[in-house]
Amino acid sequence: MTTKTIKTILFASLIAAMILPFSGMNFAEANQADNKDKSFDKVEKYDAKIKKQLAKSDEDRIHEKVKEDKKTSDLFKNKSVTSNGHSYFGNVYELEANPDKKLDIVLHYTVDGEAVTVLIDGETEEVIQFQVHGVQTGAIPSNGLIISGYTGVAIKGLRMDYTAPSFTPITGTGWEAMLVNAAKNGSVNADACNPTKVPTTYWAQSGIQMAQGGMDLIWADTSSSCIQAFFTSNPTEVDAGDSIISQITVTDSTDQWIIYGYNISNGNFWTHTKTVSGSTDFKVDATLTSVFFENPNHASQAWDPSYSTNPKITKAYGQKVSNGVWDYWGGQTNWVTNCKPGGFNWSGYASGALNTVGVTYDVDKIQQYCNVGP
Repeated sequence: MTTKTIKTILFASLIAAMILPFSGMNFAEANQADNKDKSFDKVEKYDAKIKKQLAKSDEDRIHEKVKEDKKTSDLFKNKSVTSNGHSYFGNVYELEANPDKKLDIVLHYTVDGEAVTVLIDGETEEVIQFQVHGVQTGAIPSNGLIISGYTGVAIKGLRMDYTAPSFTPITGTGWEAMLVNAAKNGSVNADACNPTKVPTTYWAQSGIQMAQGGMDLIWADTSSSCIQAFFTSNPTEVDAGDSIISQITVTDSTDQWIIYGYNISNGNFWTHTKTVSGSTDFKVDATLTSVFFENPNHASQAWDPSYSTNPKITKAYGQKVSNGVWDYWGGQTNWVTNCKPGGFNWSGYASGALNTVGVTYDVDKIQQYCNVGP
């Protein structure tokens, strides 16, 4: 979906972290509660539920139920169906009231060239609802890619906080996305979208897509050939103004990568877990470990009126390998891909920094100089 053909660009940018004395601890450790919003702790305390993956036999059994369910049976009849694995859906308020409640299951499919997301009741294994989306190819967009690459110390977690933008869909305008990305240390950029290269190379992505149908929380990874999968199964589950967290973490002891989407405003969260052997930390790389504003928008050059205000990533955080502490990003390297040759540099399309005031995207400039649509 994004980085199949991204060129590796080397930068020699180093930003030293200021360590301030505070009762024997550095400033970041003393303010960990401030630097990583406690609201996300509500999700992470259900860690065992999130990471417990379905056996292949169980996933196949539930898939057979989906094919026979009256709500979804017509989706699969006489069609080419590829199963793209499963995720989990939960609500923190429901779990706080009933900690034993099973998480619902999200099944991901490609059906005759469309992405189908089916939400399954975790208790009954019956279909709750489904959603159908167009599938995007797993490659770097030919339109704009506005990149803020991570340049700090070694990390094993990345998180971005943002507000779902004020977005009103316009028919025929394709889609845009705001995404956080992380690659396994040692990954080869050119292999990021090649499933046969796992586990040597592994890359994951989480964020929000703005499209004709509204806004959805999405994920992608190397195993999916970088083709987006949808966490949300109902367009109303992400509304303009909702506070959103998108996060990717790797667990050293189990080699598990957990891709999160969390809507703080309504308590809904979605997670996708992948076991990737040999994982320790993320590649500090200006393309694969980064935040994107992505515009693979071939449908129209007139999409920026969808936004009444410019979208913004409020803050970004990294989880240090050295001590497990979450802190603001150490720094960022910025550049633009597939926009007007000889046009603006990064500051012409976006402003700010992920470790201070956040990054705001100028959709009018991106539309003018990063489009190849009709």
